[in-house]
Amino acid sequence: MSELTRLLSSLRVLAQVSCDVMTPKATRPNEGLLHINVELSPMGASHFESGRLSELGVQLNRLLEKAIKDSHCVDLESLCIVAEEKVFNLRVDVHVLNHEGNLVEAASIAALTALSHFRRPDVTMTGENTIIHDPSERDPIPVVLHHHPVCVSYALFNKGGECNVSIPPFFLTRTVVVADPTALEERVSEAQIVFGMNAYRELCGLHLGGSALATFETVVNCAIRAGNRAAQVVQKIKTLLAQDAETRAAGKPVGFTDCIRQPNVLALSQDRLAIRLHRRDLRETARNLVSVRTGRAERSELASSLGVGCISTWWLESLWGAGGVYPPGGSSHLGSWGCISTWWLE
Repeated sequence: MSELTRLLSSLRVLAQVSCDVMTPKATRPNEGLLHINVELSPMGASHFESGRLSELGVQLNRLLEKAIKDSHCVDLESLCIVAEEKVFNLRVDVHVLNHEGNLVEAASIAALTALSHFRRPDVTMTGENTIIHDPSERDPIPVVLHHHPVCVSYALFNKGGECNVSIPPFFLTRTVVVADPTALEERVSEAQIVFGMNAYRELCGLHLGGSALATFETVVNCAIRAGNRAAQVVQKIKTLLAQDAETRAAGKPVGFTDCIRQPNVLALSQDRLAIRLHRRDLRETARNLVSVRTGRAERSELASSLGVGCISTWWLESLWGAGGVYPPGGSSHLGSWGCISTWWLE
């Protein structure tokens, strides 16, 4: 079994791969099986329900299957033991430990790295008998990957034509695109576009959800940037796998202690203040405001009344008392001289 924890900002995703022996499908008797499952529990966020697959969970499962399984990145024929009888069944379980947005990218990276790190047991055929060797007897065999697809997510925001708000001309001519969106950015965005790209910048999957009007140039620019991002991520994965192999070969302990950077990583385990954005016509609101009027201020003698006066100048008392200079009337008490508010003296 292979496990991997993926960190993106404060996002935490754990992926593990396990295998067992099963009967292959009748339509593909010489190919192994691959299943991907995404688990969303209240550990990751308070609005997730345990034991119930939400719409987000279904969407994540489909996106990962399109990018990893349907793109044939895993050589399923190498998982065959006996055609039409026995094949290896790989199961990839992705657990969200802390949700902070961009789950699809983190889950794809974690699943891909876990598959690259996984080793299946070696098998020997003796007549009609099948012997599955223990890792202590024979070295396990790595899973063959033809390429390494990664899902890259973008959040799209419209140019705001429906809102009567003053917007800079730069944003009026194009759609605003946010890479690696947070949970709040995903909620307020009008659409999300996900690219499944490998290190060769080949498109392995595409998903566009929402109602933002994305132009051809916007989609092409996002695809180019997604290809560059995927190449960088795949190179990082290969580097970390090589470092892990060297560490294990040297006999050093390997664990997840380096991933723990703070005592509490469950940022969304508690309910937060819900933000609801309303569209308001600022011009209509401005017309309903009371217009500013002109007038004059008169001196008030009601020193004992609360809230009388205009500007609070209580801090001037220390200056007047220290310099021996007092307000007109010769008293050091502020009273209600001029526009002095004395409500705090009551």
